[in-house]
Amino acid sequence: MKKIILLGALLLTLTACASKTPAANSEEDKSTAQTNATTTTTDKNSETKTKSSESTKNTTKSSSSEKKADALAKLKKENPKTLLPTNIPRDENRALNIAMDKQKDSLAVLYYIMDAPLVLNDQSLNQQTPFARYKMEQFASKDAAKKAVNYQFDDGGQKVDLGHDITAYSQGAAGSTYLNWKEGNWSIVLRASNVNGQDGTALAKEVVNYLEKAMLPAPKSVGQITIDMAQNGYESNQVVWQVDKTVYTVTHEDTIPALEMAVSMNK
Repeated sequence: MKKIILLGALLLTLTACASKTPAANSEEDKSTAQTNATTTTTDKNSETKTKSSESTKNTTKSSSSEKKADALAKLKKENPKTLLPTNIPRDENRALNIAMDKQKDSLAVLYYIMDAPLVLNDQSLNQQTPFARYKMEQFASKDAAKKAVNYQFDDGGQKVDLGHDITAYSQGAAGSTYLNWKEGNWSIVLRASNVNGQDGTALAKEVVNYLEKAMLPAPKSVGQITIDMAQNGYESNQVVWQVDKTVYTVTHEDTIPALEMAVSMNK
């Protein structure tokens, strides 16, 4: 009889322990679930903040880039009544930067090609080399403006057929060959270096072919194009013309692009 009672007590004790154990585990599971939920929420909040921060940075960069890339638009905005070139031939994969010097009777613009866009007149441009230039200058009289063009034409020397019924005149001096010809009110002078073996006639024909398809501004009354194959830099190709009391000048490190700049101003 005692054995039966003891066995029943032992079973009751085991049953009680078994019923308490799941409850304890349940509380632990709830605590772990709450911790995991908190961690997940924290991770999501952190991720959201990171995305928000990255988005803000990207927006700021984009806004900054748009402002910097606006140098050409700002140049036009600040000079709405001034005739400016609309075509500045360059490597379109790089940024066009601009420095402007505006005075009462003149406007000078330097063009730079760089990897990153900068605001108009950025100070760092002082350490850079331009590839093209534009200048507008107003004079007191038409005669003064005409003189500033420095028009020159010399029909001495050997005749050279450039095609399209254009004849140039060739002369040699100090290791160079000069070709001079006219197109309307324009006089064109091209210098080639004999020392460097430069072919001035080939480039002259290229210029004539281009001008058969494109129209330069009409000078009132003279225009001068100077091409120096022996010179490097943005001053080596110059296009200068007079319109009443105003003289316009565009220059470019390459010959045809210099003409393209001037052609884009034919209004």
